[in-house]
Amino acid sequence: MLNIQKRITSETGSATDVVSLADVKTYCRVDFTDDDSLLTDEITAAVRLVEDHCGVSLLAKSIEIIQDGPLDLWLPYGPVTSSSIALVDSNSNSLTVTTIGDEFPRVIYDGGMNESNYTLTYDTTVYSEGTVPAGIQRAIKLIVYANYIKEFDLMDEAYKMLQPHVKNWF
Repeated sequence: MLNIQKRITSETGSATDVVSLADVKTYCRVDFTDDDSLLTDEITAAVRLVEDHCGVSLLAKSIEIIQDGPLDLWLPYGPVTSSSIALVDSNSNSLTVTTIGDEFPRVIYDGGMNESNYTLTYDTTVYSEGTVPAGIQRAIKLIVYANYIKEFDLMDEAYKMLQPHVKNWF
């Protein structure tokens, strides 16, 4: 069984760069400031949920994946900056990987029978400001709304909105 660990080592921007607090408050019909902090936290959680579900990066990030055994996976959180992809083995030796695809590449390294701990690092880019698809923005607002009013049945509708935007699975 393969052991895979994934972590975000850095992130640029804020979830409110993807969907603003003002837009969420309008969507939720909230016209007071008492819940601004709560709604901001919900936006952050919704953006993370959407990134994980769709395999896209809504905020620029650096990713580290540690895998034990042969390496063959689709990189989560695209679009990926191809020039940033680096692979090292447990002795910090740089290794050459094969990539298939551009924005959401598959990375392959066949080290033969020598299974080792590999550390893969790469950077992601994001949709340019103002170009996050409307369906993703609506889904984020619906997720925030569902959590805010505790109507979790609405989450199914949010996931349906996201289906056209699913890029890969990790």
